[in-house]
Parts: sequence; C-alpha cells; structure tokens
Amino acid sequence: MKRTFPKFGYNPVTGEWNDSLTGEFLWSSVNVSEAVPDVMTPSTWSLWWIFHYEANPFEFPGDFPFCGNICGRPYLNLSLLASVYRAVGQDVRKELQGDMIGSAPAELDFPFIAFPPLAVLWKVLPGMFKAQQNASRDAKRMPEFIATMPDWCRTTHATIQRCRDASSLLSLWKESIKPAVVRACSLLRSVTMVLSDPATKLRLDLSAIIGEADANAILSNCLAHPAIWRVSVRCWDWLK
Repeated sequence: MKRTFPKFGYNPVTGEWNDSLTGEFLWSSVNVSEAVPDVMTPSTWSLWWIFHYEANPFEFPGDFPFCGNICGRPYLNLSLLASVYRAVGQDVRKELQGDMIGSAPAELDFPFIAFPPLAVLWKVLPGMFKAQQNASRDAKRMPEFIATMPDWCRTTHATIQRCRDASSLLSLWKESIKPAVVRACSLLRSVTMVLSDPATKLRLDLSAIIGEADANAILSNCLAHPAIWRVSVRCWDWLK
C-alpha cells in the first residue's frame, strides 16, 4: 500500500499524533499491544508504518488509516476492516480476518464506512491474490533470509559506524537498510498469514459446535501458551 509518510493524525506544529481525530472509527489494540506494549519511539512508529503500509499488499478504498497512532501507541482501525466485509455482505467476525478484532461481543456497535461493493472488490481482491502469491514465494525464500541476515547485520553495523554525517546515514538507509527492512516485513507478513489461517479456522469450527463464547473461553487459555496452541490446532486437524 503506497502512502506518503507522515499522514492522517499528525500535527507538525505540536508533534502530536492522534489518529482518533481523523474520523468516527472503532480502534483496537488487540494483537498489536502484545507486539508493542509501551509508547513507541519515532523510530518504532516508522518501522511499524513500513510493516503496515509499504510491505502490505492489501489496499482499501478511500484514504482511511488502517493502522493508527494514538498518543504514541499502535491501534488498528476495525471500522475500516468491518466496513469492507459489510460492503460485500459479510460479517468480519465470521471471516478469517475476524481474529483481528479479538473476542468482540456480537452486539458491539461498529461505526461503518459506506463503501460501494464494486469499489471494495476492485481494490481488495488484487491484494488478496498478491498476498497468497507472496506467502508461497516467501516460504521458499525464508531459509536463505535466516541464513544470510546475521552476516548482513554485522556488515551493516560496521558500515553505520563509518558514516560521519547525516547525509551518508540517509543514503545508507535509502540504498541498503530500508529495502532490507521492507523485505523482512514482507516475509513476516507472509509467515504470519500462513500460521494464522489454521488457528482462525479452528476458532470458527469450535464456534459452530459449542458457540462463540465457549470457543473464546477455551482458546483464550491456549493463546497464552503458544506451544499448547500449536498442538491444539494439529489435534483438531487430526480429529477432523
């Protein structure tokens, strides 16, 4: 997703960044507060931006923020995600991306954005196909990335130490470091998608059998222990 940085809720005069002022949206820190549990530094937010926008194959209609910065903490715009599904007659809680909203109650009132169905299909479908292609491609690239990254980090660290002014650091960032960060973020997105799909399907299957509340109660304990979670997914696949 191409977008100029900074954007949305940033005030260049005061330095305040508050994306909650950009519109009537439902924001959530589910699945992002675990990764960034404290107030972000500007550097962390810059990397977070790259992960969610520059390395993200998905595009949405309009110009609404998908990832937001509210008082230094990261949030996801659930109104944007739910509105995309609603435009094509789907409920986000029942789809694969539903885990992004956590165990939201059925009566939760989303502020929706009015999207034409055709605009959603035109924008979102190409990104879905590209994400699947990236996942297949990145699965083959991951071993090489893991093997070569330590040497790249050591070499880059030494190169940084030799930089004597801001312009040389900026050139190094543009020519070497940022492309590597974008590549790493793309690989991370692909791996996350591959790992999250089976877990989401397990949640949906359990919800259909025992109800959403009981399924969330069972899986909330598993999520606290990743090893148990992986075993649970494998056992469920075997039982089916």
